[in-house]
Amino acid sequence: MPLTGSQIRLIRTSVGLAYGAVAALATIGTYDGWLFKSHTGTTDPAVLVFIALLGATLLAQKAGAFPEVAAWKNLLKAIGYCALAFLWIGLVTRKVPDTAAGVTLLMGPTYALLLAAMFYFTRFAARRVPWWSSALTRSLQTSKLMPPAAPGAAPMVDLPASGRELSGRVEIAANRIAGLLRLLGFVAFAALMGPALYLFEKGTLSPIVFGIAFGTPATLVLLWFLWALTAIGPAMTLGDTGLSMQRGLCATRRLTWSEISGFELRTSGLYAFLVVRVRDAESLIAAQGVVGRWLMRQSQKTFGSPIRIPTAWLKCDRDWLLRVANDMLTAHGRQI
Repeated sequence: MPLTGSQIRLIRTSVGLAYGAVAALATIGTYDGWLFKSHTGTTDPAVLVFIALLGATLLAQKAGAFPEVAAWKNLLKAIGYCALAFLWIGLVTRKVPDTAAGVTLLMGPTYALLLAAMFYFTRFAARRVPWWSSALTRSLQTSKLMPPAAPGAAPMVDLPASGRELSGRVEIAANRIAGLLRLLGFVAFAALMGPALYLFEKGTLSPIVFGIAFGTPATLVLLWFLWALTAIGPAMTLGDTGLSMQRGLCATRRLTWSEISGFELRTSGLYAFLVVRVRDAESLIAAQGVVGRWLMRQSQKTFGSPIRIPTAWLKCDRDWLLRVANDMLTAHGRQI
């Protein structure tokens, strides 16, 4: 639902007052001397306020509270305000007295100019960062089609009993060992990087703020691993109605045969994926939540389909899986 005129004015006024209040507090802190004291009691609020300002500006931009202008115009304004800040410093530094009042006269306008630069750069980033992230994803996670296995070739892994055809239904077990190894690798990475980053930042950020900045995303990833690994039942099932996946395997849990147009194997980096071609990708993406839509968009750009299933998480041979999936799609496609 678009914002009303009063809502737009309220958001703009609130954001403007927030930036003005931060500039005023920074100026007062400079005059009183507490802003430049090197201790966590000063830097913790500064970091949190900076993050809050960025978040508020991004949300306001995404909500449409600011006029739509070309992204490059916001970038030019940000660069211009930065240039003005440095120009002000260069012109005034040697002309102000070496007192608290002189430093405040120097830094007060500098804060205002740099905050204005941050405001416009954040607005620029709100429109262009998704493009940068997509470009980075495409450059680092390009996929290529895997050639089919040669006739008579031995399977890459032994087929488990749960990976065989059972009265027209195929159930494939989860490869929990592969998931557990990835979990242990992530825990080892976090255990090494966490203390290293904290020692690097020691004396600047308190443990609480550091825990919020580093611990929150690490905890979310850890919980996702545990959530996926503790799922009960087969990882993937191909039945009469379609395809169903265990939680954590991909962004959606079920697809009917009428929604699927084909299967193929593609590789990205060191990993292989069973890519599920769908007939109406946009409708499928639109039906997901915020996180699901983002994951599917990234998969669409990298693999050409919003649905891709990592074969390392499945306890079966991937070439056998591709053959069975396409055979079942062909058989059920005649009945649709």
